[in-house]
Amino acid sequence: MSSHVVSLTRLRQIFNTSGYPQRADSGNNISVTVVRRGNPAPQYNQPPGTVSETYLYRENRNGRLVVVAKAHAFVLPDGSINNPAGLPDPKYVRIGNDTYKLARKNPKGRRGKGGK
Repeated sequence: MSSHVVSLTRLRQIFNTSGYPQRADSGNNISVTVVRRGNPAPQYNQPPGTVSETYLYRENRNGRLVVVAKAHAFVLPDGSINNPAGLPDPKYVRIGNDTYKLARKNPKGRRGKGGK
């Protein structure tokens, strides 16, 4: 299995073309579960009543559920996702033997591995 670190734009392309969101919506061998739900942090400037949700997409492979994507969304009070595409933002996607992860910025004031 090979792992790739990619930009958010590239990870969105991979996620959107994977078919996972559509297959989950239609119940086609993919299930999606909310694994975290809470209030968004104030710095995200979301409208009142918005909820932050993290999802796991699992594919049934020969009776075994395999995580094929992890995504996050800000869900507005009307139930829509606060994103122009209307889809959650992926954080991790697995296609076959390849995994794609979001390139993360270092949190403010933090140093990278081995930093002094």
